[in-house]
Amino acid sequence: MLNQTCALCSEKLTDLNKTREHVIPHSIGGRLKVEGFICQSCNSRKGDSWDAELAAQFNWLALMIGVKRDRKLTPELVQTASGEKYFLHPTGSMTPAIFKYTEIQDSEKTKISFVGRTQKEVSKKVKEIVKRFPQLDSQDILSTAKVQTSYLDEPLQMTLEFGGPLAGRSIVKTALAFAFQSGINSESCKSALHFLKNEQAPSSCYGLSYLQDLIVNRPTDAAFHCVALHGSTTEKTLYAYVEYFGLARWLIVLSNEYYGSEMHQSYAINPTTGETIDIRLDWKLNRSEIEKTINGYGYSVEIYKAEVDLAFGILYGLSSKRSFDNALEVSLRTAAVSLGINADEDVSAERWKEVVALGMQEFQPFLIRYFKSRRGGH
Repeated sequence: MLNQTCALCSEKLTDLNKTREHVIPHSIGGRLKVEGFICQSCNSRKGDSWDAELAAQFNWLALMIGVKRDRKLTPELVQTASGEKYFLHPTGSMTPAIFKYTEIQDSEKTKISFVGRTQKEVSKKVKEIVKRFPQLDSQDILSTAKVQTSYLDEPLQMTLEFGGPLAGRSIVKTALAFAFQSGINSESCKSALHFLKNEQAPSSCYGLSYLQDLIVNRPTDAAFHCVALHGSTTEKTLYAYVEYFGLARWLIVLSNEYYGSEMHQSYAINPTTGETIDIRLDWKLNRSEIEKTINGYGYSVEIYKAEVDLAFGILYGLSSKRSFDNALEVSLRTAAVSLGINADEDVSAERWKEVVALGMQEFQPFLIRYFKSRRGGH
């Protein structure tokens, strides 16, 4: 039975206010949509608050592995172990967060050097310098400017924090939307609705879930998002499980008064490609474990650390491969430009050898660091 009213505000749904809502937020790579679940107003307001907070928590991960979405991701300010700050971009590349400028007086000469983050920033600074030193020619200065690619010699410091009141509501909304997509009327999911409709309601219908791994065929070479349902006619319970990036895991109690048929549904997607993934779950949590999870004790430090280490191993592997591919592409493109070859030019085998030879010279600094990092820095 489908919703007659918006699941979140109870406004009657009509052809004028119906909307297509992403089950998993599009901001982290979700693709599946449902219609007739919530109204346009709730779609916008909850997207700007609940989903936006969730997206902010995972933005650096989305940038790191290259999440696929219609709109560009927002660059993230990141910091190295020594405190150097950079902006991490959707391409996986980074630019300095701070414009660096030095001016040294040496006898009667003034030595100026600066590192700009964009061509526009460089041009603007050159104009300022020429105003101070009219004897200089801006075109001469710009002709000596170089675009340089360098690689970090130290790791980034990242903060792993997810959940909270707003992001938690996004997670529960995802579970409720998937239940609706699976043919369950939202009004029957009383536990989830009470939490979502009451801003002051405690988070008593969901919790982090790290007591057991419910996924029996967990991918070892891909990032994924997953949402699943488990409905029991004997226990009259309807549970949901949500996992993002193969890392953050939650169990949600949608209803303790479930009178529908047995329900075992799951949906998973690779956020870097948009492709669906076959994910199967074994709902082996007992009543005691479920209660511990909902009450905020759904993990042990040892299990949580082991699972997070496993997930990050996969995520960093994907990020490393992406960096390798990007660096190789940039090196070959730079070599082609240096040799005066256009992107759409039909290149002969001999000419291609020249591009590869020069490109590998450009690629060498990255390659050295890449294999050094894989050997643990030795």
